[in-house]
Amino acid sequence: MDTLVIGIGEEHRHDYALGLVAVRELRSPHTQGIEFMESDGEATTLVDAWADVPLAIIVTAGDMGDAPGRIRRMGLHDAALTSNDSPMGEAMALARSLDRMPHRLLVFRVQIHDGSPGDGLSSPASLAVGEVISEIADLLVTQRWARQ
Repeated sequence: MDTLVIGIGEEHRHDYALGLVAVRELRSPHTQGIEFMESDGEATTLVDAWADVPLAIIVTAGDMGDAPGRIRRMGLHDAALTSNDSPMGEAMALARSLDRMPHRLLVFRVQIHDGSPGDGLSSPASLAVGEVISEIADLLVTQRWARQ
């Protein structure tokens, strides 16, 4: 496996399902060398999945105090990912302590508009997930061409 795409989310909490929606849209039988995974964000599961993977891409949503639908793109050394007060921070700290980090990490985190219980993304989250899916699809195509 060259690339792992992980969608983190909660199925029945509106915008918190965004990561799951993204990975389901990206999953395709024509993506050789790429694996897709859905997760609730539990730290040990993430660490076991991404250990030593050349590229891990994570899609998630959260309340970061930004405008609804804003997309933050973060890398391996981004300070927002290293805080232990978030599930991603816990996973990063655990992975570092066990020397089980991916070689490269790219995180797309979208600001939620509606985190209440229920199904379906809000309008800002729907627009954002489309942009994230497009950007990741372009990246995966570029990665595939680079391997050939």
